[in-house]
Amino acid sequence: MLIVLRYIQKKFLCMLAFSLCIGHPNLTKAEATLNIFAAASLKGPLDKAAAVYSESQNVSVTVSFASSAAAARQITHGAPADVYISANAMWAEYLLQRRALIDSTRRDLFSNRLTLITNSADLTFQGWTKFAEHLEDNRIAIGQTQTVPAGIYAYQALNALGIWPEIKNNVLETENVRAALAYVRTKAVPFGIVYESDLMEQTGVYKVATFPQNTHDPIRYVGAVVSTGQINAAKDFLDYLATAPARDIFTSYGFSQLVE
Repeated sequence: MLIVLRYIQKKFLCMLAFSLCIGHPNLTKAEATLNIFAAASLKGPLDKAAAVYSESQNVSVTVSFASSAAAARQITHGAPADVYISANAMWAEYLLQRRALIDSTRRDLFSNRLTLITNSADLTFQGWTKFAEHLEDNRIAIGQTQTVPAGIYAYQALNALGIWPEIKNNVLETENVRAALAYVRTKAVPFGIVYESDLMEQTGVYKVATFPQNTHDPIRYVGAVVSTGQINAAKDFLDYLATAPARDIFTSYGFSQLVE
């Protein structure tokens, strides 16, 4: 008799718990958390876009910023990412070759311009052929030229303009483009090469000139879903970044829209 009563009690509790869950779906729906690994240059607009998306979709979004190379390597070492956004195609390809990204979800999101900056408001730029004279014995901060997209683009541009051989010994390579910006802003070095968008909401730095677009590979921000992540939720977030409201956020920060 005691065994029967315990069985009935157990069944009753199970049915009660089930009915509570059905009657109150919020008790069983755990709020999803998306982990975005992104290029450092995306910080301002991506933080804002993620906040808007989080509020409208009731999804918690955490964004981790680093150089595209560092973020890619973290993913290959098992970091819990759902979406990866690189500042060039090379690091997206690196992950695709290792099957760390889902190829069908890959998309080009935004573009940018490459810019020479200084911390002196009085500089008169006399053209690229005179830049080595401007630099003299000073340093110029750029991202690492073998791994950081902004540094790769900068190296290409300086080579195309015939400047690299003259200034290569003056180059200070940094871990990401925001570090190069910080060196100039804090007056540790007088010059740097960053993206046009990096100048938004900055004080104490000035644009000297924009590099001709034909001197470097097209700047493309590439996004894709991480193969070990929350695939459907990650796809939804990437879809959101392609919407007009999200694009407006990035445009307001100096990014360019790609022609579809």
